[in-house]
Amino acid sequence: MLRRIEAMRGHPVQATDGEIGEVEDFYFDDIDWRIRYLVVSTRKWFGKDVLVAPDAFESVDWESGQIHVSLTKEQVKSAPPVSDKRPISRKLEATYRGFFGWPMYWVPYGIDDTVVNTGQLPPNTGLPVLGQVETGPKSDSEDVSRSDVEEYHLWSMKDLEEFEIQALDGPIGHVEDFFIEDTDMEVRYIVVDTRKWLPGKDIPIHRDLVQGLEWENDVVAVKLTRHQIEHAPEYEGGLPSSEYQRQLQDYFMDRVDPAG
Repeated sequence: MLRRIEAMRGHPVQATDGEIGEVEDFYFDDIDWRIRYLVVSTRKWFGKDVLVAPDAFESVDWESGQIHVSLTKEQVKSAPPVSDKRPISRKLEATYRGFFGWPMYWVPYGIDDTVVNTGQLPPNTGLPVLGQVETGPKSDSEDVSRSDVEEYHLWSMKDLEEFEIQALDGPIGHVEDFFIEDTDMEVRYIVVDTRKWLPGKDIPIHRDLVQGLEWENDVVAVKLTRHQIEHAPEYEGGLPSSEYQRQLQDYFMDRVDPAG
């Protein structure tokens, strides 16, 4: 079932021995568009933000908003902090996943056990060594260009909101929200606010129609023209029904070059 990301912000997160904080942000990877981490604000308890992977989910009550994780307060207290001023690199992910014992999803099949059990990687893999703490920028204020660092693949959903949507023939709106599938935590749609151009109209655009994410320019480029977006099936708000999703698919796929 589809869920709207904005509705999940502020949801309380429960460890095995009590509440640890609330959901503040989400990081998804730009390879398969899957949410890899929740940013949980534990400032009230431990004075920092921490990453929690869906690997740690015990249960999610989508109606009440309660998220239960298989972590203790002490584990969260001892976890490395994260900063909203720094991108999340593979090295930092390896540190986090090594700390909590989560599998490293990017490691090719067959060497994961080696990494987890010994902290060593076979030669020439180009992958970070487990437990090697990422130094990153010398300070939180030092800028890191995503284009300069090949290993950065995670995007903050909070940061992407307000990114401009660039159609093939010009700007058409900005990112307002995301729809994810709750069974696999994959991003299905970007919700585009076109009200500056089309008063009162939001349009969900499937992630397969995204041409690229331009961090330096705050732009999401799509494989559609302004006219195609403008005349998309009317979105009436709420969670898109299966019928509406079929209408969107039929409409857009008939108009997009597969070679894109």
